[in-house]
Amino acid sequence: MRKTLLALAGATALCASTGTALATGSSGHGPDHPPGKDRPNAAQTCKAQRTELGVAAFRQLYGTNANKANAFARCVAKTKAMTQQEREDVSNAARACRDEWKADAAAFAQKYGTNANKRNAFGKCVSAKRTT
Repeated sequence: MRKTLLALAGATALCASTGTALATGSSGHGPDHPPGKDRPNAAQTCKAQRTELGVAAFRQLYGTNANKANAFARCVAKTKAMTQQEREDVSNAARACRDEWKADAAAFAQKYGTNANKRNAFGKCVSAKRTT
C-alpha cells in the first residue's frame, strides 16, 4: 500500500511539473512556435471562426465524418499547422463564401458543389478562393 501511495505521489508530481511547463510554454517550442502569449492559440482561433461563420458553415468547412461533428478538432489540428497569414486567408475566404452562400444557397451549391448532393460546396468555395 505504501509503495502504491509513493508511486501515485511521484506520478502526480511529474504531471504537475509537466503541466506547469506546458502552461508556461517553456517546453518543446522551436523558433516557429514562440512560447507564451506570442503564440496564437488554435482553439481560440477556431472558436472565433465558428462563431463568425455559424456552426453549419463551420462544420461543412472542416467536418469529415457523416454528421460533421468532428469539425472543431479538425480545425484545431489544421490551424496549428498554419502560419498567421494562412489563417487570415482562410478566414477571409470563408467570410466571402458565407456571404455568397447567404445571397443564393441553391446557386452557390450548383456553382461549387462537386458531389452528388452538392453538400461539399462551402469547403470547395473556400479552397477555390484561397488559391486565387
